[in-house]
Amino acid sequence: MKWLFSLLFILSSSVSLAKKQINWLIIDFPPYYFNTDDKKLLGRDRSVIALLQQQLPNVDFTYQTIPGSRLIHDLTNPSNQFCFLSLYKTPERLQKIVFTQTSSTFGMAPTVMMLKEKAVKLNLMSHTHVSLKKLLIIDQLTLGLSPNRSFGNNLDVIINQAISAQIINRAGMDILENLVMMLHKERLDIVLGYPDEEMYLAQKHLINEDLRIFQLDEAPTYSRGYIGCTNTPKGAEHIALLDNALLNIYQTDDYQRVLTRWLPPLFHQQFNEFLLKATRTAPTKQ
Repeated sequence: MKWLFSLLFILSSSVSLAKKQINWLIIDFPPYYFNTDDKKLLGRDRSVIALLQQQLPNVDFTYQTIPGSRLIHDLTNPSNQFCFLSLYKTPERLQKIVFTQTSSTFGMAPTVMMLKEKAVKLNLMSHTHVSLKKLLIIDQLTLGLSPNRSFGNNLDVIINQAISAQIINRAGMDILENLVMMLHKERLDIVLGYPDEEMYLAQKHLINEDLRIFQLDEAPTYSRGYIGCTNTPKGAEHIALLDNALLNIYQTDDYQRVLTRWLPPLFHQQFNEFLLKATRTAPTKQ
C-alpha cells in the first residue's frame, strides 16, 4: 500500500511541476517575422517574444508557422490554443480573442506605398500626408491588401467603402512581398502596410528608389499592437502571464532596440520620444 501512495505522490508532483506552454503563431511578414534560419531571431515581433521568454523561464514557448491570411481563422478557432504577438483590437476580434491590456508593440501607423511616377502625377510631395479616402474614392486607385488584416477602425471603414474591383487581395505565403512586386510591375496602384515592412521589402528587391511611402491623414501617428490568444480559459491564463511580462520588458533597453531595428531612420527620433512616454505611462505591474 505504501508504494501506491508513493506513486500517487510522484505523479501529482510531476503534474504540478509541469511547465505551462504557450503556442505562438508565426506568419510570413518580414521584418516582423523571418522564416529562414539565418534571420529567424532578427524579426521585430519574434524578438519581442524572445524578451517575453526571458521573463517567463518556467513557460515553454512553441511556434507554428502559418500563412498570414489564415491567422485570424486559426487564432479564433476554439479547438485551437494559440497566441499571436501583435494585433489591433477590433469589435469583431474582441468576441473571439482575449487580449492583453498592455500593448505588446508600438510602431508607426500604416502607410501607403506607390511608384514615384504615380506620386508625381498626383502632385504628391515626399514626406507629406495623403488621404486614403481620396486615393480610393476620388482618384480611383487600386489597392493591394493582405486579407483578414486590420489597419485600425478608421482605415478599415474606408477600405470597406471602396468598390470591390479596387481591392486586390492575395492569399498564401509572402503576401505583402508579392503585392509590393505587383506594385513595381504596375499591376496595382498602392499598397497598404507599415513603413518598416514596406521599406524592408523595397530594399530587399533593390526597388526603393522607384517607390515612395506616405503617411495617412486618417491614421494616428503611431500604432499599438496587443497580444491576442484564443478565447478559452487557458488563453485567459496566458494573457495574465503575458501582461505582467510585458510591463517588465518595457524597462529594458533591448525592447527599444528591437522596436526600432527595422524602422526607417527618418522616424527614429519622433518614435523614440513617443515610446518613452508610452512606456512610462503604462499601468503598474500587477
